[in-house]
Amino acid sequence: MLIGVLGFCTPFCAQNLDTMNETERKATLLRIAKEGVLEFGPDYYREYGEPEIEHGYVGENPKQYFTDEEFEKYKNRSFYSVKYFYDKNEEAFHEDYSAWVYIWGDTGKVFAIRFGIGMGLGDLDDPEVVANPGIIKRAEWQKRPPGSLNTHRAIYVEEVPPPSDSSLRKWAIKGLVSESELQEAKRRGLVSESEAQEIENKYLAPRRDAKKKIEDAKNAENEKTE
Repeated sequence: MLIGVLGFCTPFCAQNLDTMNETERKATLLRIAKEGVLEFGPDYYREYGEPEIEHGYVGENPKQYFTDEEFEKYKNRSFYSVKYFYDKNEEAFHEDYSAWVYIWGDTGKVFAIRFGIGMGLGDLDDPEVVANPGIIKRAEWQKRPPGSLNTHRAIYVEEVPPPSDSSLRKWAIKGLVSESELQEAKRRGLVSESEAQEIENKYLAPRRDAKKKIEDAKNAENEKTE
């Protein structure tokens, strides 16, 4: 799993962002988001352009970064997101951002981070998750020039214990798993056949297609130069 080794908390993590004025809230969000990326995936932090800050409530949009269970548990809870962009003339990612950080409005805690390779990490506000070194692992990345992206580089530690059933199911439902991890979730009975197929169609297949397009474009460019 692309998840980091240490529990995450900033000097602002206990502050209520919703009660701040706009200027204070923006400064605090940028500080929290930056510290989150530097903790869990420093290779993805960029200072290109202005980060995009958005505000929302759980349940108001079906395409939000939440499972059905979380929709019910956190319904109407305020959250913010900070999206970091990168110079597409200088490097390549699978997404149009290098990192996308999600932060609860009432606590100021980071609860999820997406990375530009198309994967991410969640449950960062869950003490059981962040306290388990077998679940949390920092994501690493080597900069790729435009048109040359063909793999992601993530660190996997074989000797650590496997993720718990509850964590693996959450990650699978969110699409934060590899094909082998999805198969493991099916083997453990954590996702049904229909859920596994939906995860495959919604997350894994598009990820493979995007990777293939990049590889095809790179091969075509190489053929032109030969």
